[in-house]
Amino acid sequence: MLFCGNTGFAAAHHHAPETGRFIYYCFTHIAIDHEGLVGSVYRTRSGMNEKSTACGALAAFAAEIASNTLNLDFDENDIEMSMLKRHIIQQTDLSTDAKNAPDLLQVTMAAYETITIDLERHVR
Repeated sequence: MLFCGNTGFAAAHHHAPETGRFIYYCFTHIAIDHEGLVGSVYRTRSGMNEKSTACGALAAFAAEIASNTLNLDFDENDIEMSMLKRHIIQQTDLSTDAKNAPDLLQVTMAAYETITIDLERHVR
C-alpha cells in the first residue's frame, strides 16, 4: 500500500528537472523457506535461529480472515495495519469469508494489485 498521496507525489515531482523522468518501484514481499514453504523463512543471521514470517502484516491479515476475526475498525495505535486491511479489501475482490479464506500468496497478490492501482492513479 502506498502511503505517499497527492501531496507526497507533488513534492517528489518538484525535485526533478522539467524534462526528467521518474521510475517508481513498488514491491510486496513474501518469504519462501528452503523447503519451499510460502510465508516462512528460517533466519540464522545475527543470532536469530528461529523461523519467521514474511510479510508478517499480510500473514496476520490472512490469519484474521481464516479465523473469522477480521477487525476493520480503525486503530490509531496501529494505523498502518488498519489502513492496509481496509484498503486491500476496498480495492480488490479478496475474499473475507473464513470458509473461503485466502492464503498468504493470495493476500500478497491482492496487496500487489492494490499498490499498482494506487500508483497508476497517482502518476497519470
